[in-house]
Amino acid sequence: MYWTSGLYDLTHGVWRWVADEEAVFDDYTNWGVGEPRSLNSRQRVVVNFKTTETFWEAHDDTVLNRMICEVSCCIKI
Repeated sequence: MYWTSGLYDLTHGVWRWVADEEAVFDDYTNWGVGEPRSLNSRQRVVVNFKTTETFWEAHDDTVLNRMICEVSCCIKI
């Protein structure tokens, strides 16, 4: 499992990306069955890679996982 930059914004009651407060999860989600399990300010999004399927889960931010980093790209194509 890998941490993403997704988190639950308790103030606004939405899941969003850390880098862009306007980018909420309204357009696309890939939650696993029964996810997200709870809605609290410590919940973060992890990507769970299975053999044939990949999905999101909500985990408490104290759980130890690898992470996926988001960076800005300066290369113009």
